[in-house]
Amino acid sequence: MASRIRCARFYTAWTAQPLARPRIVPRFAAAPPLRISILPPRLLRFSSSSAPIWTFDQVQSHITKPVRNTHLIDVRERKEVAATGSIPGAVNIPMSRAAELDCYCMPHDLFVEAFGFARPPESHTLVFYCAAGVRAATASKMARESGYESVAEYNGSMDEWLAREGPVHGRAQKKHGVNKGNKAKRR
Repeated sequence: MASRIRCARFYTAWTAQPLARPRIVPRFAAAPPLRISILPPRLLRFSSSSAPIWTFDQVQSHITKPVRNTHLIDVRERKEVAATGSIPGAVNIPMSRAAELDCYCMPHDLFVEAFGFARPPESHTLVFYCAAGVRAATASKMARESGYESVAEYNGSMDEWLAREGPVHGRAQKKHGVNKGNKAKRR
């Protein structure tokens, strides 16, 4: 019985006292100052770091006064181009076909057969754009890996171009009003 009392006294004393835990005080290193971008969200899009970025103004000046040996390349799919049009003077090389055919390495005659225009020489500058900038970055990387030295991206792409009301070529015209064949019935 004595051992039981001793055990009970020890247990009571042990549970009555708070557990002795070591106090860990974290030591924080001085954090670097926070860098906040002042660029609008449309300019904070994905882009490859090694390709120069063209701005809206640069693309617009290229349209009015084309820079020699520079090609605008739209990498959107044909349905997208048909729906929204393209930047005047741009040629369309859909990203899906470019990846499938490895078009920047293919022979000139096969390129003409696949896309309907001559493949730009490797010494020329290629400026890629798409809907939001992601596919343009991928296409510029593909072109660089295929031997093109001068590759750039229009990072704003068609989203910015349409928002800033840049000229558009080949846009499908939306019909406003009521068509003659589909007059609404009046009650």
